[in-house]
Amino acid sequence: MKNISSADFFSNPSKISPRVTFHEGSCLEKSPIAAIVRSDEGTLVVITYETPFHPRDYQWPDQPEDRGHIEDKGGSAHELSDVVFVGVSPDGNFYVDRSIPVKKNSPEWSYFVGHVIKEEANLSLEEYVTLRVDARYRHEISRAHSASHLMGPALNKALAGLWRKEPGKQDALGTNDFDQLAIESSAITELLCTDTYHIGKSLRKKGFSVEPLYSNLRLYEDKINDTITRWKNAGASVRIRAEGDCLASRRYWCSTLDGKQVEIPCGGTHVRELSEIGEIHAALEMPDSETLIIRTSVR
Repeated sequence: MKNISSADFFSNPSKISPRVTFHEGSCLEKSPIAAIVRSDEGTLVVITYETPFHPRDYQWPDQPEDRGHIEDKGGSAHELSDVVFVGVSPDGNFYVDRSIPVKKNSPEWSYFVGHVIKEEANLSLEEYVTLRVDARYRHEISRAHSASHLMGPALNKALAGLWRKEPGKQDALGTNDFDQLAIESSAITELLCTDTYHIGKSLRKKGFSVEPLYSNLRLYEDKINDTITRWKNAGASVRIRAEGDCLASRRYWCSTLDGKQVEIPCGGTHVRELSEIGEIHAALEMPDSETLIIRTSVR
């Protein structure tokens, strides 16, 4: 990665704490440019002091990056081809997306949102730009993501009777947390979240009985959807509790389910009321006795 921005930014990145606002629901910000770098592929990666853009997480890329553009001081719009995590090491080396060699919150590392532009753009340091997120796309992604946070605890509730013993991990409602113990991958697209679970030897040793689920899949699907519908129709509010405004700050999805306040760690974007999600349906599939796929769709 070739550095074409100010030396001060890379030598002292910890002194700059760009603010992210996507967790507040923002889709528009104006901010000076803090740094510009050119990737090995020739794209420009722009870092601003403030941004509403949600980047794709390099460790758990369940929610995709926001779409949108940056408008320069002359009013020209530059479409973003990607929005990613950028990491700066303690010695000033610059890494983008999956090339970041450490986990988030590693000591002395700094993290920023990288706005990727394929085309050439006449942008300069400290220039004020307008960052504009595609609000329609963001909202549909947020609906699907919030629906997935109802599906997870509803799944745990439906499968509660299939545990022969306590596995040692409970969810925010105090139910054995199959969702987090078995999750293998999660992918969110517009109005759809697809979660894949692995029910292997380790989960069975923890006490989970897979045969009743495998033999009665539609029964458990109905239980999950009944719970999701009840929770959604209660119309509770949703808020994101953030421990800070930096990209690496911890954030939590907060709502009320069955009269209990719940918090789920989450770095994504969400609706503000459960009623905003619309109709939700979770469809279960087990191609084999060790794999559970749940497609949670909204409309």
